[in-house]
Amino acid sequence: MIINAYVLNLAVLVGLLGWASYSRAMRQRKRTPVAMSESMAAADEETAAGEEEPKGPDAMAEAKWYAFRNRFLRVYVLAVGADWLQGSFIYSLYKNTHQLPEPTIAALFATGFVCGAISATFVGSLADRFGRKLACMLYCIIYSVSCLTVLSANPSVLFFGRALGGVSTTLLFTTFDAWLVAEIHRLGFDGEDRLSAIFGEMSMANGFVAIACGVVSQVLVQVFGSEKAPFIGSVVVLICAFVLISRYWPENYGVSHDGGAQTSKSSTLATLSDARLLAISFAACFFEGSMYIMVFYWSEALISAHGSPDLPFGLIFANFMSAMSLGSLGFARMTQDANSVQRSSQAIQLALAVAASSLSVVVLVKQELVRFWALCVFEACLGMYFPSMAYLKGNVIGDEHRGRIYGFMRLPLNVFVVSALGSVKEGDAFRDNIFMVCSSFILVSTLGMAKYVRG
Repeated sequence: MIINAYVLNLAVLVGLLGWASYSRAMRQRKRTPVAMSESMAAADEETAAGEEEPKGPDAMAEAKWYAFRNRFLRVYVLAVGADWLQGSFIYSLYKNTHQLPEPTIAALFATGFVCGAISATFVGSLADRFGRKLACMLYCIIYSVSCLTVLSANPSVLFFGRALGGVSTTLLFTTFDAWLVAEIHRLGFDGEDRLSAIFGEMSMANGFVAIACGVVSQVLVQVFGSEKAPFIGSVVVLICAFVLISRYWPENYGVSHDGGAQTSKSSTLATLSDARLLAISFAACFFEGSMYIMVFYWSEALISAHGSPDLPFGLIFANFMSAMSLGSLGFARMTQDANSVQRSSQAIQLALAVAASSLSVVVLVKQELVRFWALCVFEACLGMYFPSMAYLKGNVIGDEHRGRIYGFMRLPLNVFVVSALGSVKEGDAFRDNIFMVCSSFILVSTLGMAKYVRG
């Protein structure tokens, strides 16, 4: 009966997503006829003047932009899809397939975050110096090896895999964004609307891909009878991403190779001391850190309320990702006319406040579906947060050291998560305490954003 509730909830969320996506498409179409008619009129004038082929500069610029956007998004959905495919079963794989105790599972997760924290200190700098395209390709290679380690039940191999997974996560959340923003500037696509639009599209695509991956991972497990199947699927997806990056992405750099390292270091320190960046980093640390902690605990929170581990984790994961996509569409609705640092900051403040409240509900209410819905609300807040945060970072941080700063911003995040997971204990009481601590830090982050990031 409870499984039917998850299916019904997913159907409702997907229906809302369809309606919201359709409404957004209609709003966009209403804004394009004027531009299209002007372009067509210009083309008619050029034809009348004897031009063999009408040339519309605006139309050509738009065509270049959409070609670039599509080239990036094709790779991006594969990169994040490889990550999402494993997301709904990684805890269950360790717990049920490999029969590992809770402290060992926590140590595995913590290992990933420790390695993420260590790699955050140098991955961005190396990507800036030796090429962000190269770093994105390395992500595909390193993460593929990480996925293959789950085929072994040897704890040492599993810990090695989590270490590689931590480095891969740092690469995913630093180098892809850094490549994108630098390439947008290089090609002259500097309009604020375009920057905001593509981050919103990335977040929505991320959500839709995650929904599909939740369902696909459930199907793979049922078809092959193994929780290792989604990880092998991730390897296939990463190979496809590697091929597309190597063939169609140009390389771009941050730090020059001509002796500008000292200048770059001074510029980096100046950027890191910016009060706006400190407030943004604080919010990213505790909200994204809470997200990773929730990833570790959500299944146990629902199992505790359900009374048994017999839950459709893939369907639940698809519900979460549907909620996240709705949050992304909410951001797109808020910024449909224009975006600004102030507007993105307000979106983040709203997301932080609601997310903190939803974590408190998970602690205070023991009923399974209420906990599930509270977690869905938390995911919706993430959907609003990610494009807003990407926009803010894109405006505050310069191209020459973007990868380095992105890497440094993930350092406190990983330290926070490792501190939480490093003290894991069995039982609901400890999990509830962790959720309340996360809720409190998120609320403090809201105040910091309100005070320092105003526009």
